[in-house]
Amino acid sequence: MVDAGAYEGVGRLTDDRRRRVFGEFDLLYSVATLITGSRAEAKRVLPAVMKAAFRDRGTVQSDDGVRLRLLKLVLAELPAPSAEEWSSSHPAGVQKTPRVAPVADPSLQFTAVAVRKAIFTLGRMHREALALADVAALSYDELATVLGVSRCEAKDRLHAARAVLKDVLTSGVGARFA
Repeated sequence: MVDAGAYEGVGRLTDDRRRRVFGEFDLLYSVATLITGSRAEAKRVLPAVMKAAFRDRGTVQSDDGVRLRLLKLVLAELPAPSAEEWSSSHPAGVQKTPRVAPVADPSLQFTAVAVRKAIFTLGRMHREALALADVAALSYDELATVLGVSRCEAKDRLHAARAVLKDVLTSGVGARFA
């Protein structure tokens, strides 16, 4: 776990504030890992996020505000994606499937490992939306706040990310993950 003494300014924080910040650590690690695809990169980023959180102590009061601020800091600390990595298109070899009404199809059940591997084939914009909405359980309004976009844009990104993920999983490319 995290050594609170390693971060400057921790001693000046109230116990309540310290608990709120460190209570979100596992969530931040999960989100950073899912976005970057690298545990090492997530571990590299989190100390800087925690230091930034302690520097701006007192500016955010509510638990939800602390959580959103920490998620914004994670996105800010991650290295800037390349144009290719930021791409919102389908990964190579994946065909876009026509949209039809959802039907419970047992053939569309995938293991958590298969879904995680498929997520890493997506562009960063899609990984960010999925990680924040599905791992951090943010609402559309919170997602928009963290991403710095409108609510409509946040919904569009999440919908597109889920559609591409479904296409990856159901295509021949996704079959290798099962």
